[in-house]
Amino acid sequence: MGMTFAQKVLARAAGLDHVVPGQIVPVKPDHLLTHDNTAAIIGKIEDDLEKYGVVRKDLSVIVLDHVVPAANEKTSTAHKKVREFVKRYGIENFYDVGVGVCHQVVVEKGHALPGKILVGSDSHTCSYGAVNAFSTGIDRTEAAALMLVGETWFRVPPTIKITLTGKLVPPVSAKDLILTIIGDISAGGATYQAVEFHGNVAPLSIEDRFTIANMGIEMGGKIAVFPCDDATEKYLASIGVDRSKYEPVWADPEISTRPPTSSMGSRSPGRCDCSFCRRPGPCSKRRSPTARSRSSWPRAECSSRRGAGRASGRIRASWRPARSASRRRTGTSRDAWAARTPRSTSRVRRRWRRRRSRAS
Repeated sequence: MGMTFAQKVLARAAGLDHVVPGQIVPVKPDHLLTHDNTAAIIGKIEDDLEKYGVVRKDLSVIVLDHVVPAANEKTSTAHKKVREFVKRYGIENFYDVGVGVCHQVVVEKGHALPGKILVGSDSHTCSYGAVNAFSTGIDRTEAAALMLVGETWFRVPPTIKITLTGKLVPPVSAKDLILTIIGDISAGGATYQAVEFHGNVAPLSIEDRFTIANMGIEMGGKIAVFPCDDATEKYLASIGVDRSKYEPVWADPEISTRPPTSSMGSRSPGRCDCSFCRRPGPCSKRRSPTARSRSSWPRAECSSRRGAGRASGRIRASWRPARSASRRRTGTSRDAWAARTPRSTSRVRRRWRRRRSRAS
């Protein structure tokens, strides 16, 4: 059975012959990127660092680039703390203020290579997929643990295959291309999925691929990756990386990938998406998505729970919007509105009086 790029890289890192999406695998990343937040990260493990030290001197790649020059005393103190940490523990890959932006530095200094696994305490670590690397962001606590033990775990992600055709015609750019893709599948359409770019990628420069891979997180992707081709190898050679230092990885042609999923789609086909019950089987009733804000109302609602809600009065107002809406539009008081509605005057007045008596 064939495997995707993500499956191959994680299987190799875990020492397994085959892995499947959803499987948990232990991994020892090749590099860990941190930037100005290094001070906060090492602050979490100061006592452990005193006792055990760092697991590998070549694991961390530290780049000071986010607040340069230091804007205030707090930032300046944090930078000083990072420099002292680097000197004390002999961190090999440290780039002080002025070298460049962290993600460009990681690639241009040859740390991100085809088939390698890189993690970083920055969401746009996925950028290194431009050179066929498995790269993704992690949080600060996990980064701190990695400094001590050098190992973490991943859940093997499912894969979305995006096939590119044609070529970019000025003034259309790589940014336009990836924004169009994100617009098609939505900002959450690739959540925790590996995004592979296939097809006619040869016309895209390394800079174009970097731009596209950098935006992988903007559609929720775990990674965004391109194949290693002649353009990749030429670029790596131009920055002094020998071909023997890396082994490209790419998906098998016979694998099955999953299509992009819209964030407005059901999370589990054939299963109720109701926020009340999550019971198996589709709901018998659906509420129109335009009736209320999508963010404040479930996509599907079980008729049984809906009826129960109406009987108890919990959602009575949402099912009788006409009169209350008209009253809001007129801007009049409840009593004045009741006087204009003879059919419901007595009922509304009695209800209003009961509420006032309770409040008093």
